[in-house]
Amino acid sequence: ESQLLIFKKGVGLKESNPGEATKIFQQLESAGTPAIRVRAKLQIGELLYGKGQYDLALQVFEDIINKNAHSGVVLDALKYAVNCSDRLGIQNKKEQYASMLNDVFEAK
Repeated sequence: ESQLLIFKKGVGLKESNPGEATKIFQQLESAGTPAIRVRAKLQIGELLYGKGQYDLALQVFEDIINKNAHSGVVLDALKYAVNCSDRLGIQNKKEQYASMLNDVFEAK
């Protein structure tokens, strides 16, 4: 199967079988092309966020922000990082990521 088909399969399983979806995304994160890897990582972060595991999700989103600045998914990672920081009560990180987000949108 192509990586894109496997990725779509994982997205389709997010609601009905999050455990299996996580396995698919972890597999793609380690073996996929760079574009698929970063998107799979974002999906893992979203699944953790959905389970209320904000500390782990924040780690995933921060990793995306720090290592994949070239990718379009960084905007989503920043939005989630703001939300995770807010839920965890980490005000300085929340402000930092919100500022980064605002800088991106103001630059356009």
